[in-house]
Amino acid sequence: MSTASNYTEVDILKYCGDDYTLDLSWVEIKRKQHKVFVLVMKDDIQFIKDKVEPFFEVTTTSINDQRYWSIFVDYSNLNQRTGWESITPSFKGDLEPKREYLFNPGEKSICILQPQDRRLRLQIAVRLCRDILKHLLLDERISFFHSGMVVYKDKGICFMGPKKAGKTSSILSLLSKGEGKFVSNDDLSITINEKGEFLGYGWPRALSIRKDAIQSMENVLKDFDFSHSLEHPDNFIEELSNHIFLYPADMCRLFGCEIVPEYKVDKIIFPEFWSENDFQVKKLDKNEKLLYLENNLDVDINKYFLDFKDFFPEANGLEVLFPDFLNIEMYAIKQNIEHMHLTSAWISSVIDE
Repeated sequence: MSTASNYTEVDILKYCGDDYTLDLSWVEIKRKQHKVFVLVMKDDIQFIKDKVEPFFEVTTTSINDQRYWSIFVDYSNLNQRTGWESITPSFKGDLEPKREYLFNPGEKSICILQPQDRRLRLQIAVRLCRDILKHLLLDERISFFHSGMVVYKDKGICFMGPKKAGKTSSILSLLSKGEGKFVSNDDLSITINEKGEFLGYGWPRALSIRKDAIQSMENVLKDFDFSHSLEHPDNFIEELSNHIFLYPADMCRLFGCEIVPEYKVDKIIFPEFWSENDFQVKKLDKNEKLLYLENNLDVDINKYFLDFKDFFPEANGLEVLFPDFLNIEMYAIKQNIEHMHLTSAWISSVIDE
């Protein structure tokens, strides 16, 4: 069993370059029994909280615990490089900012060197925390899906499907009613608790909303001004100008709704857009349920974490809960984006049955 050791402010001096200042604080980020520590400027603590709460528990502390992973955000070089290696990830496309890390697997430490922009480094730290905690949860009985989830009229409603299937549009349509609570947009894990209930866990991930989708949904979104919720840095990338990116907290302030980090799964819906003006629904049988679930299993949860995952203990992998899922009601629907009110009306009717 490993023993606990800590980085104090004096210890940090050994590693930090000229940018170091004592105006720093450790932030402990926790989900269930798993933790990650992040070293940030004290002025940035609220940014971290806004982006990860209430999905994760956040507390500040003067020291970290080296039994857990640590992320250093607030300096640009390390004077002592023993045990550290440089990592420069590569991503498909040219829109991701250049990243460079110093990585010390023996000390479970990651230092973010690039990009220079402080806000982007903080966002990368949040993403690393999310991916580390996801990886650690792989050892538990849990499945990850291409799925979003809301609580609507006290029922947990999951929307599963590939990109552009209508998950986000369906979620926004329900939240626009003023009765919904947000769990997740496109990053949901599902597990079974000790009572045998299915629980959906949301994760701190931004919503990507196409502007043409907002225009098409004018009949249900006309009362919401998205232009005042553009804090996410991707909103200022010209190549992404046809989308709006919202942090979960910004989206919930816009819709006046609450974030619920986990909730019981009551129904699973597989949406699909079509050009017809009417609404079509099919209740799925056992074989259809299995097929739809298999097609929406997310096996690439470490998309932004590939350069580090090999240094983590081998996990048992994605736990497949498919046989247990069969008691949940599941539906495949076809909807027109200009008539999303029909989807909301149908969901209300199913819940009220």
